[in-house]
Amino acid sequence: MGMAVCYLLLFPSIRSVIYTEYEYIVLRVVSECQGWYL
Repeated sequence: MGMAVCYLLLFPSIRSVIYTEYEYIVLRVVSECQGWYL
């Protein structure tokens, strides 16, 4: 885990890409959960 954090800090562009992917997954899960509850 620590090594991954170092890589993310060393490569901002890669970090932003990973963050975008993570954000997309979270938004997708949240939207699907809302669909279930609504």
